[in-house]
Amino acid sequence: MTLLELALYALCWAATLAIGSVHPQTQVLLCAVSLALLLAAALGPLRSRGVRVPPFAWIVIAPIAWTALQLVPLPLGVLRVLSPAAGLLRSETGARVAPLSLDVAATLLELCKQLSALAVLLVGAEVLRRRDLRRPATCLALLGGLCATLTWAHRWTGATRVYGLYELHSIPGFGFFAPFIAPNNAASLFALTALCALGVAVASTGAPRVGFATLSVGLCATVLGTTSRGGAAGLAAGALVFSTLVASERFGRSRAIVLSVGIVVVLGAGAVMTASGLRARLVQTDGRNSVTQNQKVRGWTAALKLAAHYPIFGVGRGAFEAPIASTRDADESVRLVYPENIIMQLVSEWGWPFGLGIIAAFVYGFVLTVRRGRIDPLSAALTAAVVAIGVHQLFDFGLEFPGLALPTMLAMAGLVAGAEANDKKHRRKLRPRLRASRLVPITIIGLVVCIAGQAATTHTLSVDVERALHGGAQLPAIDAAIARHPASAELEMLAGEAAIRSGDPAALHHLGRAMRLQPSASRPHTLAGVELERLHRYGQAALEFRLAAEHGDVLSDGELIRRLGRLAIDAVPRTTDAYLSLGAADAARKRWDDADAAYRRAAELDAGPRPRAALLSWMPPERRGGVAELLERNAQDDRELALAVATWGALGVADRAEKAATSGLQRFPDSAPIVAALARVRMDRGDLDGARRAIGRTARFDLRGRVQIEELLVALAKKSGDADQVAAASARLRLLRAKADFEQPSGGGTP
Repeated sequence: MTLLELALYALCWAATLAIGSVHPQTQVLLCAVSLALLLAAALGPLRSRGVRVPPFAWIVIAPIAWTALQLVPLPLGVLRVLSPAAGLLRSETGARVAPLSLDVAATLLELCKQLSALAVLLVGAEVLRRRDLRRPATCLALLGGLCATLTWAHRWTGATRVYGLYELHSIPGFGFFAPFIAPNNAASLFALTALCALGVAVASTGAPRVGFATLSVGLCATVLGTTSRGGAAGLAAGALVFSTLVASERFGRSRAIVLSVGIVVVLGAGAVMTASGLRARLVQTDGRNSVTQNQKVRGWTAALKLAAHYPIFGVGRGAFEAPIASTRDADESVRLVYPENIIMQLVSEWGWPFGLGIIAAFVYGFVLTVRRGRIDPLSAALTAAVVAIGVHQLFDFGLEFPGLALPTMLAMAGLVAGAEANDKKHRRKLRPRLRASRLVPITIIGLVVCIAGQAATTHTLSVDVERALHGGAQLPAIDAAIARHPASAELEMLAGEAAIRSGDPAALHHLGRAMRLQPSASRPHTLAGVELERLHRYGQAALEFRLAAEHGDVLSDGELIRRLGRLAIDAVPRTTDAYLSLGAADAARKRWDDADAAYRRAAELDAGPRPRAALLSWMPPERRGGVAELLERNAQDDRELALAVATWGALGVADRAEKAATSGLQRFPDSAPIVAALARVRMDRGDLDGARRAIGRTARFDLRGRVQIEELLVALAKKSGDADQVAAASARLRLLRAKADFEQPSGGGTP
């Protein structure tokens, strides 16, 4: 093993073990090291020949060129023609020259990651050419074994820090999977390395075979332990490809496919049956979080909408997070940094033509590379590993981090090297070479990109938001951050808050942009309501507060009354419950006219007695007569008439109660609520015989009405002091309730 090859493996291991290289500073450092490795290859043992550029490398070079194009500053007029949506956002921030990317810092970091992947591919394809693929497969298998050991060691010891050193901002409820944090990223690596270990096991004999087979089984179990559905699907797809390629040499392609499908189905069913966590996630059916209706699927829909808004050039590689907020139907308290589907991510960030084109080119180039290479267990394992990663990227993100991208590219480099060495037809065909004379200036340009990427790490969206949120940034500093991230609703909200604190008139401008950039957010409406109230534009403030409440940010009724007075009624959602709650708050403050208005609006939405009953419960006695009269005159059903009868009785106007009951029974002759209300009015004034006459025969009522009347008969018997009548009425009531429970068990008893 040459020193160059060893350095290549060390680079891939370092990328994974460094917390998956999730941090931008690590990504820039890896880019610089990988470019230095590429330069060392050209200046060292390959000085005379240079580094070949195999055909597959152009599929990696093309995205680098396209991403670099997205960073080219363009006059605003040209930008509006190429990407109208991007041109509009840039013009709103006052820019005269701007690139296609909506987040230059993020796109620069993506360019660094792409350069790292290209360097690993070129160096790997060169140093592995005409060599056994056992070493890269073994390297990846052992990497997986080390990461699995780290994962279980951290989980068994209950560690809260990675390696006991790195403090997490927050620990997921399911724990973290060192060296990665998210289980989906870990599942991708374990699937890739499990298939590599399987290939090494099949290609070996004796103790190595047993050891690597055991390692492969352990890594497969670890994939299931992550409960990642995408990881399990990727592992199954990779296993299917591996078994098909290996079995086709002995049984033929058709029989191999049938045999492989059978093996994967049986093993997959057994794995799902034994992995309870994964099984629970596969059969999850709780409404909005089911397998087909969850936050991830809704994110895919939002990504497609975003791609439709930026169809040709996209929003810029890596710039997905800020502009996606404009297409999300609900905030869901989740930061959608990736769409977790590689196709939707690429078409939204690169545009439809290039995004779909590069995916098609990769699939074609990958299939062509596999066909040109040897069919042996090691090549089959590397092929299956890449397939597993590709399938998983249809459900989760992972290749965004060099900790997974570089090991994947190492596997791809092995396949490319095998194809180049085995392809007799094209062996003598000249391949472009990168000799030192060409590679030195290219490396210098790459290092300039690294320097720019390092500078970009201090101006990423998350850093700028954190600085504005916790650093006490003034409005000019936030405006500068908005110029770097013109699609960020969060920065606009922070700018609006800063403007409100300083009394700057630009507050409503910033908040208006925030509403447009993230229509699902409630906070901009709340802040706009506060600012409009300060400007004494109370009607508009009420509308903004109502929009905030409809999006989930609800001010208390007392706060709305304090801020808006009688206009608070326009600041609550148009629902019965909201109006009833506001009416109660108004009544508690003896704002009777406002309470009456709120309850009347509730009554317009709910024809039942609930709004009017709530109104009566808060009205002072001198005002209840008018409400009872309104109920009697406009009652929609017998329950409201019964409420009017009860109200007149509570006010001591027995004649009016009798009149209301008589007219009500003419409209609803078999109404148990009206009869019960009349009987209770008579009972409360001591006319027990009159109450019994009002009740009359109970047989004419339905079951619910009979229960209601029987409850009143029990009360009458108790008031008269007749123990025998109390016992008899109570027995009848128990029988009726039992019958009601039997006939309507789902109702939970008689109301």
